[in-house]
Amino acid sequence: MSACNTVFVTFCVLALLGCAKAAVNPSDGDGSDSDSDSDSDSDSDTDTDSDTDTDIDSDTDTDADGGTDTDIDTDTDTDTDTDTDTDTDSDGDCGDGIPNGDEECDDGDTDPGDGCDGCVCAPGQVVIDVSFTSTTGWLSTECCAEANYRHGDGTTLVATFTDTIPSGAVPTAVGVQVGIRHACTASDTAMTFQLNGVTFGDWGSADGPHCDCSNPAIALGSFTPGASDYVAGSTNTISIIHGSTTPCMEAITTVPSTPAGTAFRVTADFADPDCI
Repeated sequence: MSACNTVFVTFCVLALLGCAKAAVNPSDGDGSDSDSDSDSDSDSDTDTDSDTDTDIDSDTDTDADGGTDTDIDTDTDTDTDTDTDTDTDSDGDCGDGIPNGDEECDDGDTDPGDGCDGCVCAPGQVVIDVSFTSTTGWLSTECCAEANYRHGDGTTLVATFTDTIPSGAVPTAVGVQVGIRHACTASDTAMTFQLNGVTFGDWGSADGPHCDCSNPAIALGSFTPGASDYVAGSTNTISIIHGSTTPCMEAITTVPSTPAGTAFRVTADFADPDCI
């Protein structure tokens, strides 16, 4: 092929390419190079980083301690102290001087023999033998002229003794015994008996036993003075007032069934005040 032909072909090819390009890009009708390098690198980095860390710390601490602390401390401390030391006080106050609970008495102590033993009533009795050596008045000679013998001469025979009832107790009953050697005066007031000045009995010939020194019979005179006339824990006095002015008419001797020389036997029952 000749050079001329080569040029012509080239031209034709270029023309065809131009027409084809125009067909593809009509807007480029003017043939201007509209190289609109529309680098549409629309880097739509939609990093919306929706960090929805709502941290819903739902620690609602439902401590439903509604104050209904039902701690029912069932400590049934029944303390059944059955103190068997005759302390029948259910409160355990025996000896405080106040009868409590089922105490029968309470004298302020637990000493035995004073009428309130272990707060239980325990009546007692003392026996006191009063000797002729503790008497004054009347005569010991003439008449029957016997040992342990006193006869009236119109005066008063007086005997003194000290009570031995335990401290805190009170007398509840008193007894006095005397041995009548003889009684010759008919009057009931031939012999009048008194305790601490209060009359508690009398004796005359009608009461016996006789009016004869040769007769050995002895009568036992038993009397019950008032307990309120007796002085607990102190000195007491027994008196016999002779109602006759004639000697030898009335006489006493040793109380039967007592030691020789006992002019009077005194018994005193006692108890704690709370037992009366």
